[in-house]
Amino acid sequence: MGVAFTRFQTRYFQGRYAKFNAKVVSYGPCQTPTLGFCVMRHLEILSFKPQPFWRLEATVRHKDSTPVHPLLLGVQWARGRVFDQQVAEVLGAEVREGQAKLVVVSIKRKEERKVRPMGLNTVEMLKMASRGLGMGPKHAMDTAERLYTSGFISYPRTESSGYPPGSDLHSPLRSQADHPHWGEFVTKLLANGPNKPRHGVDAGDHPPITPMRSVI
Repeated sequence: MGVAFTRFQTRYFQGRYAKFNAKVVSYGPCQTPTLGFCVMRHLEILSFKPQPFWRLEATVRHKDSTPVHPLLLGVQWARGRVFDQQVAEVLGAEVREGQAKLVVVSIKRKEERKVRPMGLNTVEMLKMASRGLGMGPKHAMDTAERLYTSGFISYPRTESSGYPPGSDLHSPLRSQADHPHWGEFVTKLLANGPNKPRHGVDAGDHPPITPMRSVI
């Protein structure tokens, strides 16, 4: 239906209006309600009038908590927010003075494991640069190539995410052993022997992107 009606209304509207220059007037069964949702949301935004509100935010400190090992729990207020400042101040005072009671309704525990990352190839590097640093692909590649020519990283254009057999992993680690932040950790890795990197794909072009020397 969408294809047939698209052809019909495209031919119908073309030539009827002088300023009409669309090559295709598309139609689909989902487009009309979707457009309605967009228009309704747009009208809600235009008619919205902001109102000040107040909410309580509390942090519970465990009795065994210490400054070195703080055991803190963020508490969520079921009410969410109030639009009356006086009510919020009264409730806040009760919390500060210890008159409010907290009820534990459930306890959930789960175990999470973080696997070691695979070697970094160009595609993953671009994703990380975009996600973590807000850098576009060209900016990221230009920066990576400057780091490569300055000797800070290995060749940045590679499809490999796995190190070939016999790769020397100790040399890049030794270059980081004097770093003020993670040098101690790197020294322990060298002393105990680093674990083999997580298995990836060795495309046979260049090894994964690896730090070659410390910036600091």
